[in-house]
Amino acid sequence: MNDANVLCRMLHMDLRSLDYYIDGRYGVGRGPIFYLHCSGSEQSTTVPVPNTIRPDAHTPTILA
Repeated sequence: MNDANVLCRMLHMDLRSLDYYIDGRYGVGRGPIFYLHCSGSEQSTTVPVPNTIRPDAHTPTILA
């Protein structure tokens, strides 16, 4: 949830009015997945974090 708070703050959005799902509700996605690890107090995600892009993370072996 901290990651979502930081992203919404960057987009000037109020997170309280949004729903989020962690159960794959919309099926398998496409494109890279960016992994974040935010404390929740960051103003942006511009600080580079190593190993944050996983182009293969949509495969069932990764999701299982």
